Amino acid sequence: MIFGRTNLPTFAMDWQTYNPIFGTTNNPWDLTRTPGGSSGGPAAAVAAGMTALDMGSDLSGSLRQPAHTTGVFTLSPSFGVVPGRGHIPGPPGTLSNTDMAVLGPIDRTADDLGLALDVLAGPDEWSATAWQLRLPPARGRSLSEYRVGVWLDDSASPVDSEVLGVLEAAVAELASAGARIDTAARPVDLADSNALFVTLLMAAVSPGAPDWDQTNERRQQLRARWQAFFRSFDVPLTPVSPVTAIAHDQTGDVFSRTITVNGTARPYVEQGVWTGLAGVAYLPAAVAPVRRTPGGLPVGVQVTAPYLEDRTAIDVARHIERHLGGFVAPPIAS
Repeated sequence: MIFGRTNLPTFAMDWQTYNPIFGTTNNPWDLTRTPGGSSGGPAAAVAAGMTALDMGSDLSGSLRQPAHTTGVFTLSPSFGVVPGRGHIPGPPGTLSNTDMAVLGPIDRTADDLGLALDVLAGPDEWSATAWQLRLPPARGRSLSEYRVGVWLDDSASPVDSEVLGVLEAAVAELASAGARIDTAARPVDLADSNALFVTLLMAAVSPGAPDWDQTNERRQQLRARWQAFFRSFDVPLTPVSPVTAIAHDQTGDVFSRTITVNGTARPYVEQGVWTGLAGVAYLPAAVAPVRRTPGGLPVGVQVTAPYLEDRTAIDVARHIERHLGGFVAPPIAS
């Protein structure tokens, strides 16, 4: 049953949620701040208790960044697992899927992510003639069975100390609970991965894709490095964004705005660097809430899993939920 529609930014192309028709969506943790974007409307509605489940799409963190800023769960599935026909943008009637773009659920528990995936995943009507989708079970059962790489900061996209402190404390608690942690694990170079992601993103959202074959070959080489990483590790834990929910800023555009990281102005678009790690390689990534900053704003952690092993990402998010408390209702919903 569909209860209603939620808000999004113009063309679904911002890390905030506002547009000239339906106005501005506020973050239920702090009404002076954005719930993120582009699926900020769904995240705000779920966090505020207006609905238990919503849907969104993700190309440059459009599910994961709002989940992080509002303290809820989401899954950005493996590319191609959830059919995208009917998604807007592109224009109504579009039959092709945008490269790297996925559709996924946003809700308040990891278990609900698994239930939603069971409903959503499968071949589209063209592929269903011959194909079936059988996603493998999670790699582990208990938290101690998972080999967890931890990568919480990088000079290519520095993480604000408030966010970093929450993530470091969360990792310490998971280690105490039995997770096998390696803080030196690095599947790829963040700067190189982001450069490739931006190239593919520009090709996906603008007409034409110059040098597509060469660029896609770079992607396949990147995916091979991830595949090698997953022979030694089950998941990496990374930030979702360098910052928590930012104050509403509707000046200029995404290329002229800035965010503040450790007192220094950084490019606004860096909110998509850490989420680009999974997207460029077609990997599934879940986000689970891991407590709040001293100022009371939620922080989420990104759990990336091997291609088509979406259930592993969900299961690790489930263990994080059990050990760190999971969803907490914001003041506006209490």
